[in-house]
Amino acid sequence: MYWRRRIFGFIGSVLAFDILAAGVATHFVLSELSKLGVEIAFQTRLSTTLYDIIGMAPTLTPIFGIGLLIAFAVTGLIIRKLPAAQNHPSLAYAIAGFASVMTALLAMEAVFGLWPIPAARALSGLLALGACGAIAGYIYARFGRQQTPTPTH
Repeated sequence: MYWRRRIFGFIGSVLAFDILAAGVATHFVLSELSKLGVEIAFQTRLSTTLYDIIGMAPTLTPIFGIGLLIAFAVTGLIIRKLPAAQNHPSLAYAIAGFASVMTALLAMEAVFGLWPIPAARALSGLLALGACGAIAGYIYARFGRQQTPTPTH
């Protein structure tokens, strides 16, 4: 049961990241088009976002999923060893998710000389994608970990 919770929590966190990151990427691209004077109808924004979620998933899932897996595993070890982290596991996993996404994006830019997600070219886009990783970490902490009972007095 415990491992099933971890697996489903992890899958949910990666899917949430995929959806949020694709949405952020789409928003930044459409925002740049709007700055050029292109009018984009709401229905077009919605269909483009859905198309990008489906189209980007085969790339986002393995790259960022592996990063999140490593980050969550390391965070789990840290939480076991640091009493302060044990009191705030949601924060610890959110920080891990943010750090994982930022590391992956910055490493790909350093190694390949390109941003795999164009939104990351702008600092605001880079931070927004990092926030998607933080949300993924929070989701994992809430749904993928065994909940410790609250002490009663």
